[in-house]
Amino acid sequence: LTQWSDYLIEVDGGTFENGVLTINRDLKTVKNNTVTLKASVKSDPSVVKQFEIPLLFDGDQYAGFGGYCGRTGAGGYHGGGLKPPGDGEKGNDGGDGADAEDGGDGQEIQVYAKVIKSADLNKDLLYVKVKSLNTDKGGLYIVDPAKAKITVSANGGCGGNGGKGGGGGPGGSSQGYGGKGGNGGNGGNGGNGGNGGKIIAHVDPSAAAYTSALIFTNNGGEGGSYGSGGAVGSGGNGNTKSGNQGNYGKDGSRSGRNGMNGPAPVIETQNVNIEF
Repeated sequence: LTQWSDYLIEVDGGTFENGVLTINRDLKTVKNNTVTLKASVKSDPSVVKQFEIPLLFDGDQYAGFGGYCGRTGAGGYHGGGLKPPGDGEKGNDGGDGADAEDGGDGQEIQVYAKVIKSADLNKDLLYVKVKSLNTDKGGLYIVDPAKAKITVSANGGCGGNGGKGGGGGPGGSSQGYGGKGGNGGNGGNGGNGGNGGKIIAHVDPSAAAYTSALIFTNNGGEGGSYGSGGAVGSGGNGNTKSGNQGNYGKDGSRSGRNGMNGPAPVIETQNVNIEF
């Protein structure tokens, strides 16, 4: 097993950690579409090896600009058991589960696509620039359209699941009558899925033959499930009579609804003159 801590790894165009090379997300920082990796031995810096790794862009890529998923509701607390002297007392009821958060909506994004001939690789490359109008953030993606595709997503986020009800506490035990068990808490409701975003794509005539390499999705997010009710608390033991168990908590009253799909992506064929 390689001890990477024994080496100094320098990367131009990416990062290296624990044996894994990661290419910079912003491909404009990768000079000449080539990642350079230089490795040297810490105990003897004169031992150096340099590697040049050309990017072929023949793997599928994913550009995600979807909404966040809602957080799951907190689970209810469990009821405690009571054991006082004399007859046992009723166990505490479990707390109700919290309702979940709704998923976020997908973003409104602009997509620009153009084919640029790579002299180094001697093939057409599809350059795709994506920008969010909500956050003003984006990225550049490059694929070989003859071998790979790029999926641009503005899906709505999934709704969170409702919290589970807490279990009822056990009834107190005694020499006389045992206490009744506590009731389970009710489950929380599921969160709604976010709505799909809006996608407008500007495709240069040079990329018209490669539109099949562009995949757009802006589906609504899936609604979250309701939380289950809490379990019953057991009745306490008693020499005269044991206590009855509590009641089960109710499941949440509803699951979240699915988000609405965004409008059909708009694809406009026009000259794209932006800087990639």
